[in-house]
Amino acid sequence: MGLLSSFIPVLAARQMNRKHNHIKRSMFEVVQTINTILCGGNDVIRNRNGEQVLSIAGELKMETFYHAAETAEHENRNAICFFDPNYLVTINLSELNLVQEPVIFGVNTIYSPLSVLDARISDADISSFFERIVRDYFQTNQNDYYAVMGAINMIVNILSESGQEYITIENISSITMDLLTYDEREFINRVERKTGRGFSDRWFHYLTLDWKDIQIKFGVFWSAFEQSLGKYSNPNAQIRESLYSIFTRPNSGNICYCAISSSDSLLKSIVMSEMEMIYGYIDYFQIIDYHVALPFRENNYFLSTIDMCLIGNSLRELGIENMIYNAPTFICLGVNGMDARNILESLVTTGNWIRVTGGFGYMPHRMATGITMAERTAITENDLSIMRIRDGSALCIDANGYTFIDGLFI
Repeated sequence: MGLLSSFIPVLAARQMNRKHNHIKRSMFEVVQTINTILCGGNDVIRNRNGEQVLSIAGELKMETFYHAAETAEHENRNAICFFDPNYLVTINLSELNLVQEPVIFGVNTIYSPLSVLDARISDADISSFFERIVRDYFQTNQNDYYAVMGAINMIVNILSESGQEYITIENISSITMDLLTYDEREFINRVERKTGRGFSDRWFHYLTLDWKDIQIKFGVFWSAFEQSLGKYSNPNAQIRESLYSIFTRPNSGNICYCAISSSDSLLKSIVMSEMEMIYGYIDYFQIIDYHVALPFRENNYFLSTIDMCLIGNSLRELGIENMIYNAPTFICLGVNGMDARNILESLVTTGNWIRVTGGFGYMPHRMATGITMAERTAITENDLSIMRIRDGSALCIDANGYTFIDGLFI
């Protein structure tokens, strides 16, 4: 059963939040954390006293995030971990059992997506990095898109004349300030003084509007861009890193933690665009996501091919209902009708639903697991509903078929 870790009932060691939430159960570690989508269920329920506590589904999703991050470090894998700090069930990074200090953007590390690049990343890669972000930002406004991309391509080319290592966010900001502050002639003079080179006529070929329009439109975008990156800045942080510089460190995997709310659309677009830029240049990296909507676009090709562990309430909440998947294991904890339809349309092709019941049993002188199975016909939307999948159960879909697990906990 590819969707289970050999169905060995290893009890989770962490007692995360159980005292506070009055949860006394121990969990089967049956969920893989590579190429897995885990969603559905109600994360919070009310106990007999009317207090809000973690549901079994909520505990499973939180535990899966922690386990995925810890496993990535243990197995020396590169990974980026998204979590929404404003979600009703919050992630506490101090709960992680890690060997090395984690990279936390905005806490101990300043995020700078173009820092410490090498010769493998070309000018074209950097222009494409911005192109994806600008296209997301302006969406259907083609006039503003072309105006801003013209200014960006001009600045990238100006800096590349001095050497690829000069194409950094800080240097782009420096030239941008000149572009936004001065007229054309003074801008040219300042660029020539900063670079020590004559201003090439071809650089103006990138501009599609007059100077004032460029200043207005590019100013609006660049202000929003810097404001978004500012959320991952910290005056007390001494380290400035990009995902590329982190993931290309020799001889070790690295984990980056990104607290990011679902409303931070531009910041998500920046991080996702860097992942697309470095995809193919990095041997391996994984996405681990806890309740953060991914800005899936047709130009984020890497999402369909890299390993993922995505945790949320539905494919729509995660922003991936229209994504083409690389044969993931899908674990449904119960969803509504529209979300069930998304799952069936996206993930289910052929196969049978196999019912599996697992739990502890006792035999003379030893403890054993008891498993029973019974085949059923192909699943329907109703089989994925929260009415059919009670709290503590799951319906799993993978390349081998469909499996219903009656009890994830004991």
